[in-house]
Amino acid sequence: MQVKTKIFTTLLASYDDNIKLADTVNDFIADKDFVSIDFNMMSISSPMDCIRYTAFITYQESR
Repeated sequence: MQVKTKIFTTLLASYDDNIKLADTVNDFIADKDFVSIDFNMMSISSPMDCIRYTAFITYQESR
């Protein structure tokens, strides 16, 4: 089997938006094997205060 990586990135203005990213990640990994997830957060203050979250997902497809 081949190991693959999927990256989800989103700009968030509130904590509630982070829950949506977590739901997206959970839906994506539901049928995957050997999953590793690394979340990265970066504050961005221009032109408005927000946070960029990036999820790096390493996985194998289930057969």
